[in-house]
Amino acid sequence: NAWPEDDPARVQRFNQLLHQAAARHPSDTAVIDVNRVLCPSGRYQSTVSGKVVRWSDGVHVTAAGAAVVAPVLTNGLLRLADANSGPGAARQSP
Repeated sequence: NAWPEDDPARVQRFNQLLHQAAARHPSDTAVIDVNRVLCPSGRYQSTVSGKVVRWSDGVHVTAAGAAVVAPVLTNGLLRLADANSGPGAARQSP
């Protein structure tokens, strides 16, 4: 892909920075990695399992891409909710 933001080295470095930032603030921050389903080969892909998952801008996901990403996000958010709802977990008022 011709978009610089899709350069594998750049993506890898950006993801490292995200994980480092999250590690510095583990009580407030988590990274849910959708790359494993959008880029299963570890490189940018516009299609996954024969479905176009990204728009031509190379960043935004299509409806098919959202369907691929949704279970990963849902499971990640449920794990975070479980981790933050046990005894001693901080509670916030709505």
